Amino acid sequence: MRRFVGIVFLGMALLFAQTAVNAQVKAMKDSTKAMTKKMKEAKKEAKEKVKTEAKMATEAKTKVSKEAKEKMSKGGEAVKETASTMKASTDEAVGKTEDGKTVFAGSRGGHYYYNSKGNKTYVSKDTK
Repeated sequence: MRRFVGIVFLGMALLFAQTAVNAQVKAMKDSTKAMTKKMKEAKKEAKEKVKTEAKMATEAKTKVSKEAKEKMSKGGEAVKETASTMKASTDEAVGKTEDGKTVFAGSRGGHYYYNSKGNKTYVSKDTK
């Protein structure tokens, strides 16, 4: 009889332990599903943000092109001047070169100005 009671007690203890483990597994699955859902939502938001920024950049480029074409049709200054003016709007002006060109600070700390062709020309550390 003692042996039977011991086996029944052991069986019930295993049953309760299995129930607790199943509850923990279910909770972990639920939290994993919730995290996966949040990650998918964040990824979707990031894609939408990239699309919006790309659209804004395309619109700005189109605007620059239109302004440049209008300026050229009126016999104005070269297209590069308008393009460089629009490019510089994202970076902060920090000074002027000896030639009078505006020097900008880039996102990673470099200093540059736009040359006559509209390209960035970086200023060396010695001349800053």
